[in-house]
Amino acid sequence: EVYLRLESKDNSISGYYATAPDQWERLGRFGNYFQFKKVGIGVSNANAANDVVGLFDYFEISQP
Repeated sequence: EVYLRLESKDNSISGYYATAPDQWERLGRFGNYFQFKKVGIGVSNANAANDVVGLFDYFEISQP
């Protein structure tokens, strides 16, 4: 299992992952982005040698 998190703050987006709850590691940070109007999640197996299966148990959008 892997946990994914996107955080929008101060005109930048940071991406995080964790293999255990609350042990976040930042993947990267991007600035000067557009304001989100809609949000969704998905999985792709583009260029993968084998099928990729994505299962989502939980999805949350929150504001501070």
